[in-house]
Amino acid sequence: MTQARIGVLFFKRLWKLFGILFGNFTSRSALIFYSLTILSLLMQFVIYAAGLIPSKYFEVLGSKDYPGFQQLAIYSILVIVLNAVMKSSLNYVSRVLYLTWRKMLCSRLHDQYFSRINYYKLNVVNDNLDNIDQRITRDVDQFTKEWSLLMSRLVVIPFTIGYYSYQCFASTTWLGPVTIYVYFVVGTIINRLIMAPIVRLNVEQEVCEGDFRFQHLKVRVNSESIAFYQAGKTEHVKSEKRLNLLLKTLMSLYNWSFWLNSSVNIFDYVGGILSYLVIAVPIFGGDYDHLAPEEISSLISRNSFVCIYLIHSFSQLIDMSSTIGDIAAHTHRLGQLLEGFDVNTDERKEEFSDDGHKNESYSNVHQMLFDEPNTSKSRAALEKKVLDSIDGSSEAEFDNGSHTYFHLSNVTFSAPKQARNLVEHLTLTLKAGKNVLITGATGSGKTSLLRVLAGIWPSHSGSVKKFCDFGPKGVMYLPQKPMLTDGTLQDQIIYPRLDPYPEYSSDNDRDRMIGIVEEVGLTTLLENNGGFEGNFELNWADKLSPGEAQRLMFARLFYHYPDLAVMDEPTSALSKFTEKKMFELCIERKITYVTVAHSPNLKEHHDVELHLSGQGQWSVTAIQSTRF
Repeated sequence: MTQARIGVLFFKRLWKLFGILFGNFTSRSALIFYSLTILSLLMQFVIYAAGLIPSKYFEVLGSKDYPGFQQLAIYSILVIVLNAVMKSSLNYVSRVLYLTWRKMLCSRLHDQYFSRINYYKLNVVNDNLDNIDQRITRDVDQFTKEWSLLMSRLVVIPFTIGYYSYQCFASTTWLGPVTIYVYFVVGTIINRLIMAPIVRLNVEQEVCEGDFRFQHLKVRVNSESIAFYQAGKTEHVKSEKRLNLLLKTLMSLYNWSFWLNSSVNIFDYVGGILSYLVIAVPIFGGDYDHLAPEEISSLISRNSFVCIYLIHSFSQLIDMSSTIGDIAAHTHRLGQLLEGFDVNTDERKEEFSDDGHKNESYSNVHQMLFDEPNTSKSRAALEKKVLDSIDGSSEAEFDNGSHTYFHLSNVTFSAPKQARNLVEHLTLTLKAGKNVLITGATGSGKTSLLRVLAGIWPSHSGSVKKFCDFGPKGVMYLPQKPMLTDGTLQDQIIYPRLDPYPEYSSDNDRDRMIGIVEEVGLTTLLENNGGFEGNFELNWADKLSPGEAQRLMFARLFYHYPDLAVMDEPTSALSKFTEKKMFELCIERKITYVTVAHSPNLKEHHDVELHLSGQGQWSVTAIQSTRF
């Protein structure tokens, strides 16, 4: 909150955002901005022509010039029509610029948000920023919309101030421009003092809006659990608390906005009569005594327009004070988000040594394996070469006939920002055909180990060698909380793909999915949703029971058909019979699996138990095979 003000940091962040919005000199947004600038400048000539029309009417009506009146009537109608068309065109181009800017900024944020698992780091690991979703949606929308509206005024204000200052000087000598300039400076200072707390309150308002919206999102997602707990009153109190905090912030914002708006309106209305006060000096001084009454009337009208428009140009800058307050809030929030991406990028660079080689904490040699000309022989040779280079590992330690998926050597890790190590000096090899069960007390680091395997948590020391990639013939993770996306039943099964695998024909892929759904016992779900492509659902989590959700995750696993499945409590909501069947299906498909579980019943489905005892201790034990 201390940074939510207009200062050096604001302009630094604004410059960075403008770099994204404008791209290069030939980008689409730049070309639209050029068109907006040209239209805005042409609009000023039309406004100037329209502004002088009243003075011309004073002159022709005062002198009873009927032919001149007819010509002026036609001319004024044409100018008015042109003025209306130009205003509509300017408004249209501003909206197109807004859409273009929103697309560019959102797309850039999406690129960075969904790369290098920033969506996980910013929301879970480095939780320094609030409401990331609101920043990408609402803040981007408001920021681009406000700037697209401001640009048409900002680009012409220097031109109009310079031109109308000259015209004002020609009519009133130095007195007119100096009076207006002093008037503007005083107004700017007063509004700047009032605006300082408004910027801070705008940022606080955005935070409170996000928290209030998130509270209701939490109720919607967990409505059934809240109903079982009979916790409606508790959630009601929490919702009211967030609402009251939001309204209190808005009330403070409106209180300060009252004084800012009062100041802006006073300067606007005083500006309306300032032109007459300025022109009164030369008139009462006798400078225009030689002119006829109709000429004096025309002069007053013309001078009033020039002075009023000069004041209007300055007033536009003053009027922008309240808008700048909103823009500053959005600028700071978006700037903080970009800086959060930069921090994660810097952390990513730290994974590499000074000579550009990747450090040994985590590496993926999958691409190296599959780049070799003779896949099977060269893969085994490269695996042996990599493994033998780690801590002097010998060939006897590893089964040459079995493909290795992961090798962990002396790995020590803890939860982010936590000093206590969860596991210390872990050495483990995960290879084909050896199903590993990870057990331990709550908080001993079981799920954390899966995060280290996935590369979303770093290890403090040691090395994690990965010999597989995500997907078919690779590795697939099933997190503890089933990930249910929006869409059809087919979208659930093929997730995280957007389309079915191209190597299967449409009919074969459909038959394969039907067989998988029948195997996991979800035929009723298929029938009730009108097939794989029927009933587009936004919230499958509310539609499915926990057991159905876990069986659907196994259907997804079997569809992707990986070599290795890494699963976290995958059968906690299943019966023992269904649990046994799911592991049997994995064995039938020759899918090796690593399972985190509390239940001792799962031992019969595994070959090795890795037990994490807490305080960094661990042990590996062979399980006597009794399965099936």
